Amino acid sequence: MFKDIFQKYPKAAAIGFASIPAKDPDNIGLNAVNRMTKAAVEGIMIREGKM
Repeated sequence: MFKDIFQKYPKAAAIGFASIPAKDPDNIGLNAVNRMTKAAVEGIMIREGKM
């Protein structure tokens, strides 16, 4: 999903990576990315009738 977005909208890649904090001791950013990725995969699976 992110690969497609970043290829189509190069500025989105720059904004997305620029907004990642340098320090994230509680992994809030990483956890958010994990939840977004999981939801995207689940959405694709539902759309394709695999869930």
